Formats: sequence, structure tokens, C-alpha cells
Amino acid sequence: MTDGRSWEGNWKVRLYERVRERGYDSLTAFAEARPAVPLHALAEELGGG
Repeated sequence: MTDGRSWEGNWKVRLYERVRERGYDSLTAFAEARPAVPLHALAEELGGG
């Protein structure tokens, strides 16, 4: 579990920045490119750092 700080600030912008750093235009494109990866694993990948 996290300490709750993940939701502080502009978390939507952080998500989109992390997706774009990986070469995708949207969260949907990021998820669709990896259909075999569970959503919780995708979330962990984007939430790191």
C-alpha cells in the first residue's frame, strides 16, 4: 500500500507524461499495446518513481 501521496498534485498530468515517455499518445494506446499485461501491472509500471 502507498501512503496516499500518489494522489497529491496533478496526478493526471503525471500519468500522461509517463505514458508519452514510453512512446504512446494515450493511456488507452498504452494498455491496448500490451493486452496480456494485467491492469494492476500497468499501473505499477506507470506509478513507479
